[in-house]
Amino acid sequence: MDNRDINVDWKQFIQKSIDAMLVTDDKGNIILANQSAADNLDMPVGELVGNNVYDMLKKEIYINSTIVKALEEKQVVTDVVIHKENKLLSTSVPILDTRGNVKFVITNSRTHELVESLYGKITAVERNNQRYKEIITLLNESSNETIIADSPEMKQIIRYCDSIAPYDGNVLISGESGCGKDLIARYIHSKSSRSKNSFIPINCAAIPKELFESECFGYSKGAFTGALSSGKIGYFELANGGTLFLDEIGELSLDMQSKLLRVTETGEFTPVGSNKVIKTDVRIISATNRNLSRMTEDGGFREDLYYRLSVIPIEVPPLRERISDIETISLYFIEKLNQKYGTKKYLSAWSINNLQQYKWPGNVRELKNVIERWFIITEGEKIDISLNRYELPGAETADREENTGKLRNPPDFTGTLNEATKEFQKRYIEYVIEKNGNHIGKAAEELGVHRSTLYRKNLK
Repeated sequence: MDNRDINVDWKQFIQKSIDAMLVTDDKGNIILANQSAADNLDMPVGELVGNNVYDMLKKEIYINSTIVKALEEKQVVTDVVIHKENKLLSTSVPILDTRGNVKFVITNSRTHELVESLYGKITAVERNNQRYKEIITLLNESSNETIIADSPEMKQIIRYCDSIAPYDGNVLISGESGCGKDLIARYIHSKSSRSKNSFIPINCAAIPKELFESECFGYSKGAFTGALSSGKIGYFELANGGTLFLDEIGELSLDMQSKLLRVTETGEFTPVGSNKVIKTDVRIISATNRNLSRMTEDGGFREDLYYRLSVIPIEVPPLRERISDIETISLYFIEKLNQKYGTKKYLSAWSINNLQQYKWPGNVRELKNVIERWFIITEGEKIDISLNRYELPGAETADREENTGKLRNPPDFTGTLNEATKEFQKRYIEYVIEKNGNHIGKAAEELGVHRSTLYRKNLK
């Protein structure tokens, strides 16, 4: 193939390109243009060729010129060129000779609308990819689930979960917020024959009513304004063969409950904007901190849906009713934090006793937060967790018994006020001395007394 053949092929490529393409010489004269370029500038090809880009700029045929910049800067230039109301994304590439002088400039352009359309499609793909990444993360988090428990109550629940896990009956987990209902759900999934497939959690309270159907059942492309052009897969389809965890199921409106009922009865659903019926095989595990049975009596929850979801009911007791778990869970959290930060911190026996005395209205979630807070603010290795209402988040609310007609629990001091004061003083001094590693000087400084006073009071 000789140079003439290459020249012909080069011209054919430009003329047949779907992009608008121009070739200019070193003076800015247009020596070659294709039909797309002529269409973008509202000029016939024959009239466009022979024009000079500098003259076209002066005549304001278009505003801005990547060709002029490429000629002057001798490097590739990309910018927006405006012709009337038409925006073009234009790139000009200078072709240099052996001396570094410009021989030609080759320019290709695309309309702004086309670029935005392509960007929209790319963004849609990226959103779907991000969604799938989140799902993969959820799948990874659901593997090797275990429950940290030492109490007879929780050990019995674990044995029960082991026995019901191989079967596909829907499970309803009840209990206060923060008591570990989600962990129970993941544990059941991990022990079931579905463990190799998806575990998809849904927070029912977090999905707006108008989006519930499209999030759960998906939608076809163009189903509604703002919908992804590629459509979207719903949670029920993603969980096919696995487990769908409906957290806070008691927060669903009656309208959303009716949409959920059909799929629990038939295992079938129809994506929004589609006529295609999709069959799905999922085990549904639900969780709630509300009394669904009472809600059915009051009309707040569909009775038929309640029976569908509660084939296997599990009641998780609050942390205050399984005191022996508090120490086990606390030590587990401390160990995880030590592994994360490369430290060797530990809980004092005094701390564990204090933790076991607290009522934990926020259950395991609150315990985890308190452990992490004291782990962070403790400078040494020994962690002393106080139940002082100003130091323990939420302690003041647990200590109050407002408007209930009940008395607070009495302190464990007895005798006269003077005797109780002495007992408290003695215990507090012992605590501060232990806290300071039995260093009397440091303890005296913290208490604001002379060390001789501390010796005298501590020996009484």
